[in-house]
Amino acid sequence: MSIKNEYKNALSQSTMFITIDIGGRKDAGTACALFSRENKIPTMTKTFFSSIASWDQRVNYICLTCKSFFKLIDRPCLVFTEKPEFWETHKGMTAAKTESLFKLIYIYGRLHEVLISLGYTPVGILAKEWKGQLPKKIMKNRVERITGKKYTEDEADAVGIGLYLKGLL
Repeated sequence: MSIKNEYKNALSQSTMFITIDIGGRKDAGTACALFSRENKIPTMTKTFFSSIASWDQRVNYICLTCKSFFKLIDRPCLVFTEKPEFWETHKGMTAAKTESLFKLIYIYGRLHEVLISLGYTPVGILAKEWKGQLPKKIMKNRVERITGKKYTEDEADAVGIGLYLKGLL
């Protein structure tokens, strides 16, 4: 898939960037991958999740731990997040009915607030832009083949966004 010119222009001005796959389930979470312009694989990956039962407390925890992590990163640094969207598929309809999509949108908004408060300008990327309709497992295998490293599904998505931005997917 071709990279949008706005992403290419922004990336040409930065030596490093971070990609984020947003999630908030108890068994998975929000994953980040830190890339430098020189390297194909990320310098670091980090997943923020919590098994706290309360949805609001879980989101607060994810936002607080992300905020602590982002305070450690040298700026200027670009941040790209996977932007939630509605898909007119069986899985998409189920996500809407179970409120999963709305929860992702909520985390997306909260994380963007955190990033903006720290001086970042986050850019949202739709999944259809960077991976089309590939299932998570297929994308995970592709990312691991390209990088030669093993990742969780959430980390693989964060790394996949970065590989897309580098023109490697």
